[in-house]
Amino acid sequence: MKKFVVFPETLDYQNFEQASVFLDACFLLTLLNDEDDRKPLALDILQRLQDSDGSRIVISNHIVTEVIHNIFKTIIRNVLYIKHRWDQTGVKPSETEMALLGDLGTANCLRQIILNHRKENMLNEFLTTGELYFNVDKLVKELKNNFPGFRDGLTQYYIKAVNTFINLKSDIEEMGFDVIIGSSTDFEYELALDFCSKFQLESYDAIHLVMAETNGCQYLITFDGDFNNDYYEENYNNVKIIMPAS
Repeated sequence: MKKFVVFPETLDYQNFEQASVFLDACFLLTLLNDEDDRKPLALDILQRLQDSDGSRIVISNHIVTEVIHNIFKTIIRNVLYIKHRWDQTGVKPSETEMALLGDLGTANCLRQIILNHRKENMLNEFLTTGELYFNVDKLVKELKNNFPGFRDGLTQYYIKAVNTFINLKSDIEEMGFDVIIGSSTDFEYELALDFCSKFQLESYDAIHLVMAETNGCQYLITFDGDFNNDYYEENYNNVKIIMPAS
């Protein structure tokens, strides 16, 4: 068992009193996804922190942008799912689903772009598997560039993505946590480059670890298995990695 990586079976031995904890994007997105089997594990971690006095939550500006972007893509996928199901079955969406669709012209344009690429099979498969294999970033970019008349309709989805993150942050604060949004400087950038080579981490994982350290965090909570490696174990002990799912 790795000394600096905390797995579920050793959580009871951790002292979270007045701890500063860095949350990564995967952890935050898990909190938002009711269908993610790991959500109860994420909630358990927050409950443990809540039961400890004075715990402080740190989220970096990189995490904020990553989470909002992923929320936005999820919204677009949901819009496509609802609109294609409606067109395929003729069954009108629920009131909640209609609110998510927003401007029907924009929703239809997103769907039509995929059809224009002769990828209706992807939409049909999406209905049965829940997995969409068409690149959402490419889809949105194509709408902006080729269908400017519907571009304003995307604003509703961006607003919803931002508000979803704001509400998540507020929910965490209402649990009694002081939530800090940290920003990186040239120093963090240089240190992250060093961490990339030293610990064989992807650049985004390296900057997360650096931001946790420079913001005085004792723990970084993640579902990312990249931190579980011998390079980290042998060369680094400033921040403990909590992996709720081993």
